[in-house]
Amino acid sequence: MSGAMIDMATDKGRAMADAMVKLQAQIIAFSHDYQMVMIFTACAIPLAIMIGSTKAALRRQAAGPETCGHRVV
Repeated sequence: MSGAMIDMATDKGRAMADAMVKLQAQIIAFSHDYQMVMIFTACAIPLAIMIGSTKAALRRQAAGPETCGHRVV
């Protein structure tokens, strides 16, 4: 049973512990990066929708009343 534990008194044991800590740090860093991208995307989607609807409204306004379906009598 003692063979399954990491022996911190040996160079090999310290190297194994260092590798495990580095791997765990990489996983945590990736998780934080993913959360940051998710928050940025969640904030950008409403902005993109507002910009798109504003451009469509400006196009209709610039086109004039002829193309909007209104007739001037």
